[in-house]
Amino acid sequence: MLTIVLNLTYGISVIVLLYSMIWLLVMGNKNNVTYTFIISQLLIVLWCSSQLLSYLAHTRGQLFFSYGVGYLGICFIGATWLLFSLYCSEIIVKKAFVIGIYIIPCIHFIALMTNSWHHLFYKFFDLEKIVYGPLFYTDVIYTYLCVAVSLYIIYKSFIRNKEKIAMGWYIFGAVLIPVSLNSLYLTNVIDTNFDTTPLAFSVSSILMLLVTYKYNFLNVNSIAFDRAFVDVSEGVLIYNKVGKITYINKAVERFFAISSKDSIWTFYHWIREYDDRIEEETTSIMYENLIEVDGKTYNIKRYNHFDKKDKIVATTLMFTDMSKYYELLNRTKELAVSNQQLAIEKERNRIAQEVHDTIGHTLTMIQSLTKLTLIECEKKETKNLINYLTQAQQLSSDGIKELRCSINNMKQERGYELVSQGIYQLAESIKSIEVEVCIHGEDGEKYSHLSGIIYESLREAITNAMKYANCTHMDVIIKFHEESIDMYVFDNGEGCEVISSGNGITGIKNRINALGGTVNVMSQKGEGFRIVIKIPVLNRME
Repeated sequence: MLTIVLNLTYGISVIVLLYSMIWLLVMGNKNNVTYTFIISQLLIVLWCSSQLLSYLAHTRGQLFFSYGVGYLGICFIGATWLLFSLYCSEIIVKKAFVIGIYIIPCIHFIALMTNSWHHLFYKFFDLEKIVYGPLFYTDVIYTYLCVAVSLYIIYKSFIRNKEKIAMGWYIFGAVLIPVSLNSLYLTNVIDTNFDTTPLAFSVSSILMLLVTYKYNFLNVNSIAFDRAFVDVSEGVLIYNKVGKITYINKAVERFFAISSKDSIWTFYHWIREYDDRIEEETTSIMYENLIEVDGKTYNIKRYNHFDKKDKIVATTLMFTDMSKYYELLNRTKELAVSNQQLAIEKERNRIAQEVHDTIGHTLTMIQSLTKLTLIECEKKETKNLINYLTQAQQLSSDGIKELRCSINNMKQERGYELVSQGIYQLAESIKSIEVEVCIHGEDGEKYSHLSGIIYESLREAITNAMKYANCTHMDVIIKFHEESIDMYVFDNGEGCEVISSGNGITGIKNRINALGGTVNVMSQKGEGFRIVIKIPVLNRME
């Protein structure tokens, strides 16, 4: 009866171990940790199978064969379990080390299979009696040493890690139980006619299955998954087809004050107050929308996962807090509006100032001359009428010029990609004088940040020429150098001996000097004006 119970126990252990091996091959991660663990299980299967074969043995040869099968697992289990603990603890293992720890088990197993030649593994081997030799004990010592080292590694890696402590105790127990029973059997503390170690492995296999199922040991990157999502800023929530929340990270709990104990339907009922579509498009693979909850903006993405029959088996919700982004976006828009209003106000003030200084002055003078003309007419005197009318006509002509200058200023177009584009546009907009443009060198994007400055400087030069030089023609030469841009402006106006720096020339100098450039203004009576501007290219505007 005892023999039947033992064989049944060994058989159950083999079935459980084989099932766990197949399950891990299909579902587990394809890496060294899983492979070494499966090999360890296979070695234990051989050990348990040898016990079944030994009870069926009727000859010395059959018994030796069963022991050979068992020791194929016994000799290599220690080294394999040590290798598993190293991989499991993420310790780098070199190929030479792997070869080294398997040399001694290979020697022991070869000694077992050739025992009839030297009798070092078994001094005596028969159906009725077995006497162990010295190599048997060195095999036991080496196996125990490997297991002791692996237990220490597991302790360091799992027991002291709060995230893995429960899983570590299961693995620790799965190793310690068979080792303890094996040591008690070998030292005859437990006096039985059968080896109790394979029975202990049945308990170990149950513990390993528990840790596999309960803690997803070796299953689908569970440890990496938890580490990757638990502390990320995005919220991650996963629920299955029956509405049970199977995973939720800290971000979701922080965003919406829910936990994995809540039902997804309760969560949906609450979240639908902010987004009516979230529970609708259930057949789509992916859904995305923005929702506002308690004054915060969240981007919500839902990924539906389907089986082969196109039925939803799980759904992943991902939440990203976009509040800071939209707050910054709104601030940027407000700042842009403010800057635009300031620019409009600045331009309005500039135009008002020009109208006040030029057109207003002209109209005031014309009004005065008109009054004098009326007085002359009342007195019926004509000697000053021609003089007054001539002055009024000249003032009107000058006023028209001033008005055209102001209109040209208002028509300025900013943001030209190329310097030459702005220069040609400005030259074509001037009608009262002829402006001829000549380009030397090749324009390009490297000069585009200087387009606005050069445009404004040339505009001021043209305005001054129209106001004061009485010119009819102007030449503009632009030279593009590797490290600078040079602009030459010449007109055929009257010129002067003494140059008075008004607002126009002062404005040009201020702009160019700010860029590290230079401005030279030259004139002689009857030779017109010459303006030379040099701007370094590398001094970019921010």
